[in-house]
Amino acid sequence: MKAALILSSWLFASIAAAVDTTALFEVNDGFRESKNIAFIVMSGGASHANWVLAFMEELSAHRGHKTYFVTRDDHVKFGHSFPSVETVSIGPKYAFDNKKIEVIKKMRDRPMVESFIDMFSSFNEEFESDYTSIVSTLKSKRIDLAICDHFCTPCVEASTKLKIPFIITSGMALGPDAGAPYINNNMLTMSEPSTLNMSLWQRFDIMFLKPAHFIYKLRHFAKQQHALFTSLGIEDPVNVPEDRWKDSLKIVNSAFGFELARPLGPLVELVGPITTTKAPPLTGELTRFMETHSKVAYIAFGQHVVISPKDIKLLLTGLLEAYEAKELNGIIWATRGLEDEFPAILTTASNTTYSIQSFFQNKGNTDIAFINWAPQIAILNHPATSMFITHGGAGSLYESLNAGVPVVVFPFFGDQPVAAKNAEKNGFGMRLEYTEPQERATEIIRTVARDQGNRFRENVKRFQTLVQLNNKIGVTKAATLVEEVLFMHQDGQLLHRRDCLLRVPWD
Repeated sequence: MKAALILSSWLFASIAAAVDTTALFEVNDGFRESKNIAFIVMSGGASHANWVLAFMEELSAHRGHKTYFVTRDDHVKFGHSFPSVETVSIGPKYAFDNKKIEVIKKMRDRPMVESFIDMFSSFNEEFESDYTSIVSTLKSKRIDLAICDHFCTPCVEASTKLKIPFIITSGMALGPDAGAPYINNNMLTMSEPSTLNMSLWQRFDIMFLKPAHFIYKLRHFAKQQHALFTSLGIEDPVNVPEDRWKDSLKIVNSAFGFELARPLGPLVELVGPITTTKAPPLTGELTRFMETHSKVAYIAFGQHVVISPKDIKLLLTGLLEAYEAKELNGIIWATRGLEDEFPAILTTASNTTYSIQSFFQNKGNTDIAFINWAPQIAILNHPATSMFITHGGAGSLYESLNAGVPVVVFPFFGDQPVAAKNAEKNGFGMRLEYTEPQERATEIIRTVARDQGNRFRENVKRFQTLVQLNNKIGVTKAATLVEEVLFMHQDGQLLHRRDCLLRVPWD
């Protein structure tokens, strides 16, 4: 018996020695072959472009695909940080930009439906040019898959015309398959994100009256658009863009916490927030400023925001009164060429008068700096930055949370009112409406600047976790979803993701 045990041990040792445990068999991906992918966006700025370009870079640099960024001249700059993505401009910036500014100026003081119709009409002026250029580009580059920004209807229609599968990208979960009976994710009603705090009348209004009013107001525009689409050979024109998306994957740069939690359809995927982590550093002058201050308020608004002299006075008075109370010891305002909109002088409640124009010239007060352009990410990530006053655009909000900085959200339009309410509800900032009296505006700014008991910082820390965890996996997840569509679609349809309820026989 003992001899048998010794023999079996010797045999096992001999076999183990003969096996090279370092030579492992590796299973490689067998599905992948190089494809041509185009991301198409014509407007919206950095928050519409950068996060998509991040996963386009992943697809080209690490997964062997050829990727294109198709846009207009004013958005070409966003492609510079993504060297593996080829940028293709199809024309100059929209000619209606000046008209757009006038529409934006009036947005807060008129019914949303009227502003949207004005904006849709403006986009229609450029539709034919965009559509024909995109069709030509998709053909010449032999595109296998188009990724369309949710505002880029010409991309959707061009892809449909050429029978190319397409994906929709958005910063919010929009459309019927991302909704629920208690969720307001329609662009016209989303300023109140849910019906939870609405009266029965308010719910009836947003469910029936506002849609009916919108359809009525839109009738002339819809007729003109139908005629335009028909003249371009677009089959079965639709007036509601979401009708074209119903069988396409929607990739959303958000997460529950920024989106209200609810069931989502199988064609909706939250991948974000994907936010920028590499950006220009502080200038030498700004480095010296930050190193000599410990409680800095940073103020900046998006490239599409049109801020009025009244808005500026409201915010600046509150900031200066927080500064006088020593709740702030530094202020940096990225003014974006709006020097003429600022008052020459301003007097606070303490009867202190400031020469505002001197802040632009770096004369006198060394604690306040007004600069035309600011390296936002570098400023937000400096430990001296204690608060950020922002319009509430998704990109800015995620950058602030990623840096761990509380916010005051001063919303203008679109998804910004929702962001302001979300910041307040989740405790990482406060909402400041442009209609607030000066006393209340100052109180809001001072409350966030003081951050008594670190209440805001503690909540920011929680949401910083959400942003940073999702940011690490978001690019990979989004790129994987793109490949799923590339290699799983059947004539543009994602049959494996189709809700089985649609196949249930009812007869």
